Amino acid sequence: LDTATCVPFSTQNFNRSETVEIPCGSCVTMDVAGDLIFENGVDVQGKLVFPATRQALTITTPYVFVQGKLVIEALTDNIIPQPDKELVFHFVGSNPVIFTSHHNQTYGKCDGGCNMSKKPFVVAGGSLDIQGMHDDCRTWSRLLSVNEAGSATMNAIAPAPSSRDGCSDVLVNESFDDATTAIIEGVWDGYGASSTVHPDGYLSVTDRTSGHHAPRVHLPFECITPNAPYLVTFRYRYR
Repeated sequence: LDTATCVPFSTQNFNRSETVEIPCGSCVTMDVAGDLIFENGVDVQGKLVFPATRQALTITTPYVFVQGKLVIEALTDNIIPQPDKELVFHFVGSNPVIFTSHHNQTYGKCDGGCNMSKKPFVVAGGSLDIQGMHDDCRTWSRLLSVNEAGSATMNAIAPAPSSRDGCSDVLVNESFDDATTAIIEGVWDGYGASSTVHPDGYLSVTDRTSGHHAPRVHLPFECITPNAPYLVTFRYRYR
């Protein structure tokens, strides 16, 4: 593929209402700008190059398969952003896509077809070469103009409200370091699942059967001050 002579995409008369196949052993350079719609996807079996001199392009497609080589070259100009040369892939469709590997694929895992779900970008036996910006690319932009903003105005932060009579400033504080089931009873639970306090200092929730099953804390509503901000912190243990 690296020795193949590249030809412009616009000269190949691809039928974009069918799957657009970049043929095995060939090289195609994308020279189209604007909007490009592949109604039935694109299968890169050869080599597809988005050159450094490309113009802005949005590709709308239900899928992209790369069995050969897909190359996105670094832009020529060493400055970002460059919206006039932006490359966008817009994936559409709600139906599963079946990928069938090329008959010359070494392993042929999907020669009978593999379900890739919807909107896939699949590199199967090929390679994806996305080249970043140059090392000396400027990541800043010059200001077009500057206006005098005047002196800054500082807004005072409202003081924290006083706790209600008989209540602490801290609504709940539990490390579970020495907690027992009796201590957390009525305060912590698993909300639809089983909850357990472990001797080494954590609460676990098990037997979850729904996405909303999770640790739950019962706050003392009689101590909550309306319209007051509260700080919530917690540590999560991954098992």
